[in-house]
Formats: sequence, C-alpha cells, structure tokens
Amino acid sequence: MAEQLSDLLHRSVDDLDVPPPDAARILGRGRSIRSRRRVGTTIAAAAAVATVVVVSAVATGSGGPRGAGITGPDRVVLPPVSAADQSAYDAWGSWAAGDRLTIGDRTITIDGGIAALTATSAGVVVRHQAVEEAGDPGDRAFVLVRPDGSLRQLSIPSGVVTLVGDLETPHVAWVEEVEGGQRIHVWDVGTDTSLADVRNPLTSVEDVDELTADVGALGDPWVHLATNADVGVSVDWRSGAATTVDYLPVADGDRYVLGTRGHLSFLYDPATGDVAHRFDVGVTPSLSPDGEYLFLRDGFSLEDTGDGEIRRSLDVPGARLRDIDVWSVWTPDGNLVGRGPDGTVRRCRPDGACEDRQVDGWAAGVELLLPGRTP
Repeated sequence: MAEQLSDLLHRSVDDLDVPPPDAARILGRGRSIRSRRRVGTTIAAAAAVATVVVVSAVATGSGGPRGAGITGPDRVVLPPVSAADQSAYDAWGSWAAGDRLTIGDRTITIDGGIAALTATSAGVVVRHQAVEEAGDPGDRAFVLVRPDGSLRQLSIPSGVVTLVGDLETPHVAWVEEVEGGQRIHVWDVGTDTSLADVRNPLTSVEDVDELTADVGALGDPWVHLATNADVGVSVDWRSGAATTVDYLPVADGDRYVLGTRGHLSFLYDPATGDVAHRFDVGVTPSLSPDGEYLFLRDGFSLEDTGDGEIRRSLDVPGARLRDIDVWSVWTPDGNLVGRGPDGTVRRCRPDGACEDRQVDGWAAGVELLLPGRTP
C-alpha cells in the first residue's frame, strides 16, 4: 500500500477534467447541504475496498469542556453531564425513530415529533415537527437534548429552518436572508446565547442575478458558506476575516476544510484558500470532526500539491463496512454511524471494526433520522 500511495502522491493532476460544480444540488440538500457528501447508492460490495486516509491533525478549537454545566431556561446552571453519559454520546452519537430519540445510551420521547437533528459537542438540537408543520414563528422550535437525556429549551428563532452544528464545540450556525445579502448567525446552545451576527462579505458575483448562500460547514472560528455562484466563502466570525474559494465547502476538520468541485474534492486552508490535497474519487469523501480521517466510499486517487502531509494510509476491507449506508454520520469521537440491517444502526471505527445496535422505536415504515439528514 505504501508504494501505491507513493505513486498516487506523485501523479500529476494537470490533465484532470474539472466540470463546473452542481451548486443547485449542494444548496438543495437537506441540511441544506447537510447531507454533505452523499450519493444514493449503498456501500460497495465485499470485493470493493473502502479506504481511510489519515491527514494532518491539529488541536481543535474549544467551546468549553464537554459535559460542562450549561444554563437552563432562566439562565440557571444545569448540573454537568456525567462522564459516562458524555462518553456514550461521544462514541455513539444520536438518532431518532418516530418520536423516540436515542442519544448515547439513553432514549427519550420528544413530544411534538422530530423534524431534524443537529449534533454538537453539548448534545443534539431537535427541531420540533409540530412547530415546523404549523409554521408559527411565535413558538419555540428548538430544544437541546443533552447526553444525559435532559432538555434545554433554546431561543433560536423558530423561523430558522436549517441549522449546521459543530461536533467539536456547542455551536450551531445558520444564514438569514436580508436585503442585499445574508447575515451569518452563530449560536452557543450550551448557554443559549448569540456568539456572532455578521454579514456575508460576498454580496455579488458576475453573471449571477441574485446571490444566495447557506452554511456548508462550521468550525471554530470559521463559518463556511456555499453559494449559488459556484464559490465558497469562509468567514472568521470572531474577526470578520474572509476567504473566497472556487469550491463548495462541506466539512470543517480543524486545519483543513473539505470542499467539492465536480468530481473532485479538496482539502484547503480556510485562511488562505491554499489547497493541500486533491481527491478524484467521483463521490465526495466524508471528513471526521477532528480532521484526521477521510472516509472514501470507493477506490480513490490522490494528488498531493506539496503543502500537506500524509502520515499513513489504512486499507479497510469493504466487507467490514457493508450495510452502513452513504448517509452515515460522524460521532464526536470519530466513529461512523449509519443505518444497518433490520432496524439497527451500525457503528464503524476508522480501522474497520463495526458493531450493530437495535434502534429503539423502530418498526416497519418508521424512518431512521440521523443528525444533518432527512428521512
């Protein structure tokens, strides 16, 4: 494998055909782009090889220690989540079946149903189905479910439809369309407070009548926007600094952002836009929250521009990852969780070891809902 990877790293990408990106597809995906990197097919059969590539890892930004006490509805500090509950959530993440929400080792019932889930380090944010159906902006639509199953009502405006979360921090973000552009909102769900309200610095693009944007990925301190102009914008919500790139961002991995353009995927520095790695994989890979792992669903070719470092590469037999679908999501600890067979979820580690778990509340006709996905 080392020789194969070496050959790939020295292959030129000058002759790669780069078709224009499908911005409508990116902006229209369920979170809007929150599917982030999916195709409507199953994982390759046993003969195929899924590959995990380890890329440079850096210390993550912290939004406070996981499990720290958070405020209640009247700013009353709630007790910290136990280490056991936090560890279970970090390892398994969350999912829902009907009105039953599982977070880590706990399962609770959400009154009013569940329209969407957004995962953060502090737990999962639930958008109530009843509020979405009623369309009443006067009702509170969002609640934080902590890893111990406790609830925290959030004052995020009910008119917000799409949230994007960060598994490394208790932050979520969304875009508000305003006259002449968009405003970017960053919210701390642990304290239920606004962290940032900044304007999208990109207000117009040649040959685009009306620029629209949505959050493609969230990190600390970056919010990455995907636009209908086939470009991405990374905005430092602390300083206001911004970088525009010719890719549509889909994931933040600390040091690098994962972006797409046509059949190519890129890891690039959000501060400069410089590309560290290019991947010609046909389908967009999936980047772990700490930026250490890329999950490639099929075979891959890899080109190194010389700016990045590849420490090692792992071969994972395709049979080990069978039946974990392409809509799988990362957990805070860096595991992949997705639909398994017969009413189960399947969790796979980057080394290929997988484990199944029965879905509480699953029955024939009940869809499994994962964070950032649509049923």
